[in-house]
Amino acid sequence: MKIVRKVAATLSIVLLVYLVVVMIQTNFGEDEYPSGMVADQSGILPTESFNDGIQTGNQAPDFVLETLDGDVVRLSDLKGKKVFLNFWASWCGPCEDEMPHMQVYYDNSAEKSNYEVVAVNMTQRERSNQDVVDFVDEYQLTFPIVLDPNGEVEKLYEVLAFPTSYILDEEGIVLHSFKGPIANPEELDELLNAY
Repeated sequence: MKIVRKVAATLSIVLLVYLVVVMIQTNFGEDEYPSGMVADQSGILPTESFNDGIQTGNQAPDFVLETLDGDVVRLSDLKGKKVFLNFWASWCGPCEDEMPHMQVYYDNSAEKSNYEVVAVNMTQRERSNQDVVDFVDEYQLTFPIVLDPNGEVEKLYEVLAFPTSYILDEEGIVLHSFKGPIANPEELDELLNAY
């Protein structure tokens, strides 16, 4: 009888430990951001290029996508301008942190620096297009927001995390790529001015 009680007590302790671990992972685990990023790593990642997706020195794949207003944006039509190409989603915490900085850059520096800002929304990952509209309205975004409803451009660029950004030269060649949000408008200005 003592053996049965010891086994029962041991199983109870193991079960309790398991439940505590599951509860901690559920409430405090690595899902702080739905994009798969564990924490806000702004100021760290944008200076480090990555090995996934389209590589530095390669021609950026062309695409044709529509804006929320139904206007057509073709990447190749932007030749002659440098492009800050950003992949994002409305539910992505780091994207939410970054978008206002992109708007400040767009308002204050993009035109004089010969940059176009294009933000590709991962529309197939959104609950609805209305979430995108609400996000754009909330942050008063005026740079081109294009919709990728089938995830084709996301696949083409091999985007694995949000936000992911590319800096393209006037001929559409990838100069730099990075994952993670920009920390502030000054960081974005400094980064883009380096190219």
